[in-house]
Amino acid sequence: MKRSLARMLKELFSFGGLELSVALVDEAEIRRLNSRYRNRDEPTDVLSFPQMSPTEIEGLVARNRSASEPLGDIVVCVPVAARQAQERGMSRAAELELLAAHGLLHLVGYDDETGESAAAMAEMEKRLLGRSIIG
Repeated sequence: MKRSLARMLKELFSFGGLELSVALVDEAEIRRLNSRYRNRDEPTDVLSFPQMSPTEIEGLVARNRSASEPLGDIVVCVPVAARQAQERGMSRAAELELLAAHGLLHLVGYDDETGESAAAMAEMEKRLLGRSIIG
């Protein structure tokens, strides 16, 4: 996952130095986080917690500048990922990579709440991995 995320960051940004953290958690932890931060008392597959605003990211891109900056945190629920992998006929590793990509795109400002923004996010997932969670 580390190599895959590093490759995706290079694809998204022409400069280096952005940092992110990834936590692999169980259903109880993801449910707790989802309830606390999204008011949804249920487990989910991936959550993202940005530490930079879209404006800050745009500023770095405009300057094409390497910066040791924390982009944010991605939290992936391993049991949910394992079930989804089985449902989709994918390996666990491929599902984890897909969830990491989805989480990363949320960190950089992509949104899947509306049709148009979801389509743009799906297109970027396909560009990064050749497949998408969204469709």
